[in-house]
Amino acid sequence: MKRYITFSIVLVTEILIIFLLHFFYSSNGTEPQNIRKDVKLEKQFSALPAENKYFEHTVKSGDTLWSIAKCYNISVKILKEENNLEKNSALKIGQKIQIPEIKPETSEQS
Repeated sequence: MKRYITFSIVLVTEILIIFLLHFFYSSNGTEPQNIRKDVKLEKQFSALPAENKYFEHTVKSGDTLWSIAKCYNISVKILKEENNLEKNSALKIGQKIQIPEIKPETSEQS
């Protein structure tokens, strides 16, 4: 009986480890495949005309849509939509990316 309990615990542990590894290493297209921790991403703001409500980011070596979105605190989905980028679009060094100005929503209270 004791051997059966030990075997069950080991089996459940292995299944849990496999599930966690699959969860952390599977990509759904919103996370980077390779993260370079040695690249420091700085916010770059250059004002565009006020009516557009956009900032402009110039792509540098090591930039990804995910890292740019994280730097400006917006989603990759919004970044793709605002710049007409496809799912697997590659960024080019020097490419100009428009960063929409996201204003926090204010709730009206009466």
